[in-house]
Formats: sequence, C-alpha cells, structure tokens
Amino acid sequence: PEVDEVNPTFTWNDDDLKFLDGSPVIAATKSLQMKLRREYDALLGGDGALCDKFPDRFPRELFTFENWVWAFTMLFSRAIRLRNLKIGESLAMVPYADLINHSPFSGAYIDARETGDWLFKTGEEEVILYADRGYRKMEQIYISYGPKSNAELLLLYGFALERNPFNSVDVTVSIIPRTAEMVEANNSDEEADPLAEEKMEFIRNAGRDNTVDFPCYADRYPVEMLEYLRLMQMTPEDTR
Repeated sequence: PEVDEVNPTFTWNDDDLKFLDGSPVIAATKSLQMKLRREYDALLGGDGALCDKFPDRFPRELFTFENWVWAFTMLFSRAIRLRNLKIGESLAMVPYADLINHSPFSGAYIDARETGDWLFKTGEEEVILYADRGYRKMEQIYISYGPKSNAELLLLYGFALERNPFNSVDVTVSIIPRTAEMVEANNSDEEADPLAEEKMEFIRNAGRDNTVDFPCYADRYPVEMLEYLRLMQMTPEDTR
C-alpha cells in the first residue's frame, strides 16, 4: 500500500497535526519524525553517507527520504514478530497475514512453527495463525497488535478505536522538596515539610524521579500513583 493508505501520524504535516492539539501523540509524532530524518541523513542522504560514497549502488533518485518513510511505514504497520523461529525471535513481513485487523479483545496470534507432525519434523518452518476460539465461515478473524493506546495506534498504524481498554491519559505527579532552605529562599508563607529530605531520599533509593507520569485508564488507575500521592502528603504523625 501507499503511505496515504496507511496514514500514520508520523507522515502527517503540521496542518494535519493541529487537529490533534492537546493529544500526547503530537510530541511522539514529532520525536519519531526527527528520528527518521536523522537516521536517513546519517545512513543515506547526508554528506558523506551511502548515496555520496556509492552513487551507483545507492542512486539518490531511488533512495529518497520519501521512500525511506514509505519503508518504515510498512515496517511499523505490517511487520509481524515471530517468537518461535529456530534462529530466535525475529520480525518478518508475512504476505496476507498483514491484512488481519486489530482488536484489543482478541487472543488470536501469529507465530512460526516447524513443519511436520508431532513425531517427525521436516526441518522447514511455516507461519501459522493460532485462533482463540472457533470461527464461523466468512467470519472476520482479528489479532491483537499489543496493548496499545489510541495514541500509539495513530502514530504507527494510522487508526484509533472507539472502545480501547488500553487508552490512557498521563497524569503528572511531582513532589517538591519543601525544605526549610527552599521555603526561605522563595520567601514563601508555606510551612517547611519536616520530612522533605527523607521523602527525596526514599524516591532516589526507589529509582524514581521527583516528577513521574502515571497512565490513568477509563476504568482503572495504577496503585503506584496512589502510593506516590500518599508519600507526598505524609506527615510526621503518619510515621508514628
């Protein structure tokens, strides 16, 4: 397919991205766009890259940035991860299998296996779809592309779901070390937190930053966020 048929957001221009103002997919899109441009320039199109060094093998009229974006559009949206190959886990482009649509509620999946029966193997390998239930004739089969939010689906596959249990909104929580020195330096009327140093030391020992983004879903939120909020509000009386 052409890029426009898939239409992931990393192929959108700035005018198209304005329709997503306020969505976290914009920052992810910009980051991926810059990454693709950097990698193209470093490998193919930049000064001293392959198109300069080997123009006969890498003619610029073929190895364009547009073709580079098309290749990654195909890779991101159509490649399948096969986990049980003899050589180990690998990505593969599997004809027709890439036409199977996504459902977050599906348990069906695609993988590789060695051909033959349970006793005798031929040494060859095949790709097989493992169904999660019985299907009627002409009924559409879905697989899951993984626990992806609508932002991820838009970024890589060019679509979003109306009912997506993995759709989330990031809630940013931050602990400000309200030490006596900070309160005095800011000329604040706020009281200093007598546990400020202990809280920051606990966060550092836990491998966390003092600012953390937590994904909140429509029907659930992470317990870690509640624990973080509890730490923020802890007083000396709570430690007794």
